[in-house]
Formats: sequence, C-alpha cells, structure tokens
Amino acid sequence: MDLHETSSTDGKPFTLQSWLINLTAICINRMELPPVESIHYTLEEASPPLWCYVEQALDRLLPIHRLMVLMAQTFHWSETRIAAYLQAEGEILKPGEVKQRLDEAYQELEAALPQDISEIYLGRIRQPSAPEDDYSDIFSLDPLQSVSD
Repeated sequence: MDLHETSSTDGKPFTLQSWLINLTAICINRMELPPVESIHYTLEEASPPLWCYVEQALDRLLPIHRLMVLMAQTFHWSETRIAAYLQAEGEILKPGEVKQRLDEAYQELEAALPQDISEIYLGRIRQPSAPEDDYSDIFSLDPLQSVSD
C-alpha cells in the first residue's frame, strides 16, 4: 500500500508525517497529568543556564562542602548520616557541625552565582557588601584557563 494513494478524512493525501502528527495528538490528549503536588524537580531537569552556573559554583566550593551538599541534596542524607560517613573517611564532625558547614556551603554556593542568575532563578537580589564580593571573574568562558590562575 502506498501512503500517498490513501486520502485522509479532510481530502488531503495521507502521509507518514500526517499519521505521526495525528498519533502524537491522540497520545497527548489521552495522557493523564500527575497532580502538581507529586511533581518533583531535579537539578538535572532545571533550565540549562541555571544548571551550568550551579555546576560552576559547585566547582568553586571546598571539597568537603561540595561532598556534603551532594550527600544532602542528591541522596537526601541527614546530618547524622553525613557525619557518620565523614567519620568513616577520617573527618571527625558532629551532626551539629555538619549542619553548620552545610549552611556555610549553601551560602558559598549562592554567593558564587552571578547576581542576575540569583535574581531570575532564586528570586533574590544580592548587593555586594565589599569589593571582594564581586564575582564577575568567576565564570570565565575560556575553557583553557585553569582555576588556579
């Protein structure tokens, strides 16, 4: 059977493209959307600019802070579990200290984001309090430039 010989209901020739469009429309119309409360976002599915800047900001954190943020945000570990893991690795921290270090890490992470990204995605307007708070050189577009420069 040649697809171009058959006509659709509107008199236009039936093609593979029109069949795919119709099938897609049927699937979309029949799809049940989940309730809003059950939708959970992950950073990987966030907007590409936000993901890019957060990755770069994570690279700027102290290694222990980056690891703690990863365990807390990706694996949803409690401060107690993070402290136990770090103790097994030789880093002696109490759960209260983990919470304090996590708070520091989140502040560092947010400070490493450009101001416009913070405003757009976090809804926060940040005013530099001192010249050293200017992070304009952090996000270099030159991939060959090393972090230690």
